[in-house]
Amino acid sequence: FFQAEDGIRHQPRSRGLGDVYKRQTPDFTQFTRITFDDFEPPNRWGNFIDGGASAWLYTKPTANGGNDDWRNGTGSARLRNKKGGDSSFFSKDLLSTVSSFGEIQVKFWAYVFSFEGSEDFFLEYTLDGTNWVSAAQYVNNENVANNEPKNFEVVLSDQSGAPLDLSGASEFRIRFRCDASGNGDVVYIDDIEISGRSI
Repeated sequence: FFQAEDGIRHQPRSRGLGDVYKRQTPDFTQFTRITFDDFEPPNRWGNFIDGGASAWLYTKPTANGGNDDWRNGTGSARLRNKKGGDSSFFSKDLLSTVSSFGEIQVKFWAYVFSFEGSEDFFLEYTLDGTNWVSAAQYVNNENVANNEPKNFEVVLSDQSGAPLDLSGASEFRIRFRCDASGNGDVVYIDDIEISGRSI
């Protein structure tokens, strides 16, 4: 599939700007918004659920200055460490709203802080609520870097690179999971948009 800002393959790491791993580049203008979450009041988590103690909502008034830990407003989701599901947050089941689309796109903003070596975070999805599949991997100093906020766009695909086939799915969720090494290694996620288009 195609990742608009950084070439992100299914499972393997990204290797640079503008890489294309699909025969055709999708026209992002054709996508229709399904959900959007900015972690602002009053519905802070919105369409998402925290996975455990290493995932929480972060609020920092802009008047305080400091690190740009949020995309807009004062809120974002924050993940740390490397504790599997505990270091993640995931969407509610969206199968009924995405099943009519042939391609699913996820757009989001991310900011990593204190990542070391090849520490990373993942965007994943599940079609059964149990088994999570890696859609994109974001590796320190490869396609993300400390203190450099960035926007990402990913079109989800199956393990062969084809658009997701939701006909046999029992549910559909996406998940963001931190894969760092300590409580001080943090990724902030904000402005998550899930959209779809017919193909």
